[in-house]
Formats: sequence, C-alpha cells, structure tokens
Amino acid sequence: MPEFKIYLGDPYKLEKAGFAAIQAELKALFKAALGKDANVVVERAMTRQQVLSTQLLVYLVPSHIESVAKKFAATEKKALELGVDGTTAIGQSLVGSEVYVRQKSPSDIALIVAHEALHNKLRLDNVRLHTGKQSGSLAAEETGPKLTPADKDLLRRAIKAHSEQWLGGWDAAQSGDPLDGP
Repeated sequence: MPEFKIYLGDPYKLEKAGFAAIQAELKALFKAALGKDANVVVERAMTRQQVLSTQLLVYLVPSHIESVAKKFAATEKKALELGVDGTTAIGQSLVGSEVYVRQKSPSDIALIVAHEALHNKLRLDNVRLHTGKQSGSLAAEETGPKLTPADKDLLRRAIKAHSEQWLGGWDAAQSGDPLDGP
C-alpha cells in the first residue's frame, strides 16, 4: 500500500486556517492520485520536524507579507518572485514551499498545496511547470474540483521523487523579519 506524508508547517500558529478540513481535502486529493487504499498522512507541524526527502513540507502562512520562502531564497542568494497563492523556492540542494491562506477555503488551500507539491518534489520552476511539457490543469493552476488523469499522473510522479525540504520556516517566522539573517 503506497504511503505519503505531508507536513503542513504552521510557523505562525494560525488559528482560523481550518486545519482539519485542509487535512481531509489533501488526503482526498492525494488518494485520488495514489489509489483509495493509499496511506496519506497529513500532519500539522507547529515546530520544526524531521522531514524525509520522500515526504513533503509546505508552510502555511497568512499572506505574502509573512513569507518564509523569502528568507530561504535570500540564504540561497536567489531572486524570488512570490506567486499569487503560493511559492516554491528551489535552492542548490533544498526546496521550500509556502501557501498563503488568508481568505481561502480549505479546498482551495489543498489544491494550492498540491500545486506547490509539483514544484517542490519535481523541482520545476514556474516556466518548466506551467508552460513546459507538463500537462494537466493542476500544473497550469486551473484545477477545478476534480483532478484530471494528467493531474493524477503528475502527483504520482511527484510523490515518488526525492527532494530535501528546507526546515528553516519556523526560525524565519520567529525572527520577525523574513529577510533577517539565516
């Protein structure tokens, strides 16, 4: 039985994000790709965790203003343009993803997490994911309530990929300024 673990990093200890509903939506999305018997674990992580390269960590942050990915990009000396709903920063060896949750439903947040998972686990920047050879509405950020067969295939590929996750989001949130030192 395939297993996949997703950590929802919560460095700002968000109260109104609807974590239980987000967890349920994410489980349903990833089970749609892996099969109904798959063991998909979604865990809220309010403190730093040990995350394996076979797992996924996506930070949930209120908005662009509280971005933790900006700090990761700064430590990697990379320019980073924040996305509308979420951002994935791809470094030399680490990858960091975040989703902006303010004024979004749990189902929208789950879809955005799944989209950022494609960037994260497949290590694809915006050009390569959104306009490259990838197919499926999830890659194009146009997903409706159901995943297409191409979406499911992309998620299965992403789940199998190894990607070292950036664990500095909790420290970045505590520093007060995401651009403050490492």
